[in-house]
Amino acid sequence: MKKFFLFEVKYWLRQPMTWIFLIVNGLLIFGAMTSEFISIGGGNGNTHKNAPLAIENYFATMSLLGIVAITSFFNATATRDYTYGMDQIVFASPIKKSGFFFGKFFGAFLIALIPYLGISLAAIIAPYMPWVEATRFGPFVWQAHVYGFLLFTCFNTFFGGAIIYAFAMYFRNPVISYLASFGILILYIISSAFTRDVENQVITMLTDPIGARAFGIYTKYWTPAQRNTGYIGFEGLFLVNRLLWATVSTAVLLVMYRSFNFTKAKTRASKKQKEEESVSVYHEHVPVAIIVSKPVASWFNQFLFELKSIVKNNSFIILTSIGMINLAVSLFFNSQNYGEVSLPVTYNIVDNIRGSMYLFVVAFMVFYSGYIVFKERDVHFNEIVDATPVKNGVIVTTKMFAVIASLALVFMVTILMG
Repeated sequence: MKKFFLFEVKYWLRQPMTWIFLIVNGLLIFGAMTSEFISIGGGNGNTHKNAPLAIENYFATMSLLGIVAITSFFNATATRDYTYGMDQIVFASPIKKSGFFFGKFFGAFLIALIPYLGISLAAIIAPYMPWVEATRFGPFVWQAHVYGFLLFTCFNTFFGGAIIYAFAMYFRNPVISYLASFGILILYIISSAFTRDVENQVITMLTDPIGARAFGIYTKYWTPAQRNTGYIGFEGLFLVNRLLWATVSTAVLLVMYRSFNFTKAKTRASKKQKEEESVSVYHEHVPVAIIVSKPVASWFNQFLFELKSIVKNNSFIILTSIGMINLAVSLFFNSQNYGEVSLPVTYNIVDNIRGSMYLFVVAFMVFYSGYIVFKERDVHFNEIVDATPVKNGVIVTTKMFAVIASLALVFMVTILMG
């Protein structure tokens, strides 16, 4: 176990992605602390920008948004051997199943925590910027950073990482692991629908897998003075929530571990057939952009091909269905808002769609931006595409607008549902 753990740690420490995520997290929190135009996790109101409760709120919000980001760590860790054809060599060596499975998981888990250190770095630097008001900042409370890191970053990374890693190890398919991360986000959004009814506060606190809603409920009656000095530790129903979902994630990890074996997945047998089908599709469509002499027609044909490659993909259908299920649940509970019945007027429905689809849009863009860039490489067709006389601008812009257009199609469906 130690060998695989150290290998993963060393591997990811050398990868730019680890440090890019840390810088991005740091810049986002830095912007929220030093600008009145950037808000993360809600407004500060009468509380300090670096108040203990605000710091914990930052850790909660970023750990929610980071569910999709940490998928890159756990998915790549689980599928790397299969991607590069090293699985049979690795599995033929005298290694233990537990050492391989858990060593790689905890190595990825440790690395996935590093980007969240950017939150504390930003909190240290922000008060010393010359353009900020000194009265908007209070003392640095290190306990809030420790509890925020443990209660949100560690618990949520373990919860999300366990599910993503388990699915990636079992199915050995990156699409499945990304859909698992989207499922976590959808579960969080569905649990938030219960907050509209004051009688379901306890249920909301227990069913929130991320803890952000539970955190808001637990502290919603705190005074400004309490918010500037107090913070949540290992206490009350909030701690029960953290332990409950840690237990769920541990159970999922153990179940997948028992199902894991050193053989190729069942879906692996049809991979060659899928690659041949993908290549045949490209042979049929890629030359269109070359044969057509008119640049506009050439660009439009290539754009349609990229759009069809997204819309006809099974993951698009699954992901969109998950988003629509979440929206349907949200619209169903829309009439109940803290015990008050509201009519489904237009602005109410539009606000509901916007709130329900926010995380979906982020996840959708992250997933399909990566999918459409690397789909040629996945079927080993990238060198042929690179050799064609198609301009880079055509390839880049058609892919970008294809993602935008596919997202527009999703929102057309949300309008019909609304």
